[in-house]
Amino acid sequence: MIKKSISVFLYITLLATFSVLGGGSYLEVDFYKSDPSEIFPFVSQVIADAEKGGASAQLKLSVIYSRGIGVEKSPEQSRYWLAKAADNGDPAANFSLGEQYLIGTRYRRNMPKALQMLQLSASGGNTKAMSLVGAIRYGMYGPYFMDLTAAKKYLKQASDDGNGPSSFLLSCIYKYDIYDKNLFNKYIKLSFEQNSRSAIKYEKGGGLEYLSGRCRSLRLN
Repeated sequence: MIKKSISVFLYITLLATFSVLGGGSYLEVDFYKSDPSEIFPFVSQVIADAEKGGASAQLKLSVIYSRGIGVEKSPEQSRYWLAKAADNGDPAANFSLGEQYLIGTRYRRNMPKALQMLQLSASGGNTKAMSLVGAIRYGMYGPYFMDLTAAKKYLKQASDDGNGPSSFLLSCIYKYDIYDKNLFNKYIKLSFEQNSRSAIKYEKGGGLEYLSGRCRSLRLN
């Protein structure tokens, strides 16, 4: 059993070394979606870098444990390394933790904690986090968390990064909350150009009746 474990470790190390020498990098691999065979050669290097404190490696090690690639599948270890990556300021890790607190998957649902982690992720430049914080502040999760000033701030950041749904929510705000015709026209047009389905439907015949219903449906009363 010991010989077998040593053999597996040496094989992983050999593959990782070969990949590095061949110019490959685990930073170029999507650990969430890639086939395990693409991730396996990098496992030992990710473990080493994670233990040295590398936030990106810690996030990837969380995924490795979550998927059980080259290691025994362990939700506990996955959560541990995700938290380490978040503590080290990785925006993607903060976003993942925020989502989990928001949805209540690995952690019990906790909206204040979700907002805290998502805002940290947004401050680190994560566009998805900007968009989600903006949606929460728009009222998507109820009036208690609604804050239109904050919503505009985060939605604009995401909109500037090309996020169509955020531009659409801004158009809702300027149409029905703040009543600024110029800014409404700006963001509904921008949302259309950014391929937001809601804006496309509005522009292609849905009209104001559709817009009003859609904007209301995105706010939980």
